Amino acid sequence: MKLNAGEMNMPYLQDLTIRGWGVFRDSPWHLAGVYYTEAQATAKASQLGNEYKIAYGENRDSTSDFISLEQGFHGLSQMAATRAG
Repeated sequence: MKLNAGEMNMPYLQDLTIRGWGVFRDSPWHLAGVYYTEAQATAKASQLGNEYKIAYGENRDSTSDFISLEQGFHGLSQMAATRAG
């Protein structure tokens, strides 16, 4: 999954890991985006519904992987989970 700056609401450079507030659903896994502020992420999660959560963490370019830096949460896309397992 390739996210662009418009989807993420933040500057984005290719082949880098970025940090921000991720908006995601656990099952089935979906990373909706990564935002500069907790307020932006909360607003997006509210738009998407109560299945979506937010956490501060890292996202790698060209993936839907997200690693929370808050409580050891590690969200992986289905493809990444298959490769890792």
